[in-house]
Amino acid sequence: MLETIQKLVATVIVIATTTIGMAQTPLAITYVQSKQAVEDAITPVKTVIAEEQYKPQPLKTKSDMEEYLRVYALEKGVSYKAAHYTIECESNWDTNVQSIFVKDGKREESYGLAQINLPSHKQVTLAQAEDPEFAIKFLVDNFAAGKASLWSCWRQYHNQVK
Repeated sequence: MLETIQKLVATVIVIATTTIGMAQTPLAITYVQSKQAVEDAITPVKTVIAEEQYKPQPLKTKSDMEEYLRVYALEKGVSYKAAHYTIECESNWDTNVQSIFVKDGKREESYGLAQINLPSHKQVTLAQAEDPEFAIKFLVDNFAAGKASLWSCWRQYHNQVK
C-alpha cells in the first residue's frame, strides 16, 4: 500500500508541476499517512487542472451567442426559436444596449441581450446584464420557469404563433 501511495504522491507532484509548466521542478513534496490524505492532496490539483483545461471562450460574435443559446435552450427544454426571437427583438444581439423606452421622463433601466430590468432584478448587476452568457442563461432559465411573459418581445412572438 505504501508503494501505491508513493506513486500517487509522485503523480500529484508531476501533475502540479506540469500544470504550471515546470515539469522538472515539483511545487512541493507531500507525505501522506492514509488514502484520505492522498485524496485531499489530489483534489486541489484536479481542480487546478480542470480550470486550466476548460477556459470557455467569451461569446463575442452573434453566431457564438446563437450557438450558446441553442445548446442552453436545448439543455433546459426551452424553445430556441422563441428565445432567439426574443433576444433579436429586445436587443438585436447588442450586449451593451440600454432600453430606448422612456417612462415618466426616465429611460428604462433594462440592459444587454435579454434587456434585464435592473430595478426589477436587484440581484443582477449591470456587468452581469451586459454579459452575453449570463443574459442568455437568465432569459432561458426564466423561460424554463414559466416566466417568459416578462419579455414584451416574447409576448409578441407568442401572439404571432398562436
